[in-house]
Amino acid sequence: MTHCSWADATARKLYKYFGDVVVFDTTYNAHRYSMIFAHILGVNHHRQTTLFGCALLCDEKVESFEWLFNEWLKAMPAGSPKMIITDQDLAMTKAISVALPNTLHRSQRVEITHSFFKRYVSKENSLLDFVTRFERALSKIRHNELDMDHKDVNEKPHMKTMYSMESTMSEIYTIEIFYMFQEELFQNVAYKLTAAIEDEHHCVYTVRRVKGSGLRVREVVVNKSSNHVRCSCKMLECARIPCRHILAYFSRMQMEDLPNEYILRRWTRSAKAMRVRYDLGSGMKEICDTSLLERRNRLFQHASTLFDKAALTEDGTQFMEELLSSEPLQVRAKRCGKRLKGGKEKAAKKASRAIA
Repeated sequence: MTHCSWADATARKLYKYFGDVVVFDTTYNAHRYSMIFAHILGVNHHRQTTLFGCALLCDEKVESFEWLFNEWLKAMPAGSPKMIITDQDLAMTKAISVALPNTLHRSQRVEITHSFFKRYVSKENSLLDFVTRFERALSKIRHNELDMDHKDVNEKPHMKTMYSMESTMSEIYTIEIFYMFQEELFQNVAYKLTAAIEDEHHCVYTVRRVKGSGLRVREVVVNKSSNHVRCSCKMLECARIPCRHILAYFSRMQMEDLPNEYILRRWTRSAKAMRVRYDLGSGMKEICDTSLLERRNRLFQHASTLFDKAALTEDGTQFMEELLSSEPLQVRAKRCGKRLKGGKEKAAKKASRAIA
């Protein structure tokens, strides 16, 4: 074997939601045969690492990287990413320019997964050990995401201000992103705006902290025709949430709601509540329903605990596999007609009629 790449259905689905920026890393010798473990990753709506695809490569030549990127793109339904981040490797740079010509490439030290995968992957592993450890690491990543999905559904963040914008965004952003936004909103009251320059097209405000440390002056520029606001700190462009300086301008303008153009969908609770294909008996239909996501997350949470218990023994594993392979007829969509009743239910109904 010279090269091998893979991306499962979950990875392809997650890439559709969060594949705007990806990280490509080849830090590890995967096992004792000294093949390179390459992985393509991103960040989900909880700011957690998520996996979009992996490969085993025999070397780090331009041709190997080109092969990997081409194979990976074939598996991804959403096309090329907007940006890819790699370490400063000349072979990677050349391969990206050929295989991903429309993707912005940034070179920097990649640390997003080094501390995570090194706990699972070692050059001392056999190939079988590598597969087992990789699956364990992947399960950990996805279990962490389900935990945060569950937290978003069942927990309400604590409010720190009286802004209606804070309350509204607590229901839109995921908890992790909301707390970032909340801190910026909370801090905006400590800043003073001063009109500096105004012309036909723009208004420029200087923004500085009223007192305390950090007296750096920022500039907030307002486009008069589009009403778009940008700040010299570049937080909106980098983190994709509005900074305290922009929020200070919104407060001055007495804006109660955050405009839609400043709300990035990938940071919201509904980031994964896009179109879901459902078999409703009369053909495949597509729906977009946030309550579907909540129900799905609850089921995953219960199923994960059950699977962990079943996996402890061979008998438990076999029982669970048989149970899942024989899908109960009662598990049907609500709009598929009446639920089929089991024998006990039918007997109980007959008994109740006899008593009546």
